[in-house]
Amino acid sequence: MTPLRVLFARLVATVRGRPLDAALDEEIRAHLQRLEGEHRARGLSPQAAREAARREFGGVEPMKERYRDQRRFRWLDDVRRDVPYAARTLLRTPGFTAVAAMTLALGIGANGAMFSLADAVLIRPLPFDHRDRLVMLAERTPSGASTSVAPLNFSDWRDQSQSFEAMAAVVVGAAGRALTSADGLVEEVPAQAVTARFFDVFGAGPIAGRTFGADDAGERPSTVVLSEGFWRSRFGADPTLVGRGITLDGQPFTVIGIVPADFQILSDARLWTLLAERRGPEWRRTRYLRVVARLKRDVTLDQARAEMTAIASNIGRLSPETNEGWGVTVDPMWTRVIGPALRLTSLVLAGIVAFVLLMACANIANLLLARDAGRMRELAVRVAIGASRLRIVRQLLTENLVLAALGGALGLALCWTLLWNVPSILPPGTLPAGVNPSFDLRVIAFALAVTCAVGVVLGLVSALQATRRPLTETIAQGGRSGSAAADRPPREGSGRPSSSARSPRPLTPATTPPMS
Repeated sequence: MTPLRVLFARLVATVRGRPLDAALDEEIRAHLQRLEGEHRARGLSPQAAREAARREFGGVEPMKERYRDQRRFRWLDDVRRDVPYAARTLLRTPGFTAVAAMTLALGIGANGAMFSLADAVLIRPLPFDHRDRLVMLAERTPSGASTSVAPLNFSDWRDQSQSFEAMAAVVVGAAGRALTSADGLVEEVPAQAVTARFFDVFGAGPIAGRTFGADDAGERPSTVVLSEGFWRSRFGADPTLVGRGITLDGQPFTVIGIVPADFQILSDARLWTLLAERRGPEWRRTRYLRVVARLKRDVTLDQARAEMTAIASNIGRLSPETNEGWGVTVDPMWTRVIGPALRLTSLVLAGIVAFVLLMACANIANLLLARDAGRMRELAVRVAIGASRLRIVRQLLTENLVLAALGGALGLALCWTLLWNVPSILPPGTLPAGVNPSFDLRVIAFALAVTCAVGVVLGLVSALQATRRPLTETIAQGGRSGSAAADRPPREGSGRPSSSARSPRPLTPATTPPMS
């Protein structure tokens, strides 16, 4: 049998412990009955035959233990017994269990929610494919400050650069478009005005229809793309809406596509319209665009910066009255979307909630020390009847892991509640559009890791307390403390006579000890 099949067989035997134990008991019983029948056939009495059969067969319990060790994972059997015992132990002290579990829930829940925020802000701030190649471009003034981009400068960048797979622009800030319904009601809808390849930069494909193309651009573009969430809430997810017209700001527009609801960048938007093309030289003076682009796979950030610097210098020579001394900045998009203030705030908050969890663990450790002090006699008795110190440590570790699991479950519920209410808790604009902390598998994995770490730490605290002195001395000290309390003389002035001064009670026949 291959090692893998042996491993699988032992795992199955461990899981199906009770049926296999019953089968083993039946087999041992059959062997004993056979041996007993053989001895009775030799002329022994039933009682003598039964005893002879047991002597010949050997110890039943040691044989069962050897069988379990060979056929199963013994440690899994121990865990299966330890967990219910740990649960019963915690139920015997409901007050302690409730306080400890709620304290852990606060610490684990807060850390889970903070991890989700840090994950969205610091680890993966842009929910797009190839986010490591997404960049933002801005104009640099002669004094070195970054500013928005003029439409005509953007057109030159887009046409002359070779470092980017796609480049697009969006108007700075959120804009509202007035949507007029069929019954004449007007609704203000958050919108973004963008250039043709805006969705191509982020690799955002439509769930219905298409996104903007070069043929849609012009001096008076009349196409619009809707967000899936707005499409569902405002139009009831009407599949025939693509290709039909709607009225924005009193002008007819044709819906050409629907993009996923989670596509949001730079500012919140429910629909997107195309920017009108600007060709006159005056459009080098007015700067109101934010430019986004995606690097080609074989182009580095430094190469793109060098190319854009050369393009900006060429524009400055051709248009010195508007662009002399001006340059270009090319930065990773996540560093521009997630500002340094938000990154610092996230780190500070993460440190605060980690400190809260440490304080929670310290408080629970104190409660454990107080509780375990009253259990020393119980543990000492277990040692006296044969339990090893390792077995005691493992049981205490299991109890604290069960307690941590209870706190972790409550903490996950708290974390989910916090993240569900993030939009209503945080003021509008606190987080950039597209940066949304969410309750996902990463948060669950983090909470489970924290729960296991807390359980192990608390278990080690209990184990250290339990093994700090010889447990067998506790039994003797417990007995001496009871006898010492009985033999202790009364204090003067206590009003209680001493045992020698008390009048002896006559022995009744019921209480008279028997004579030897």
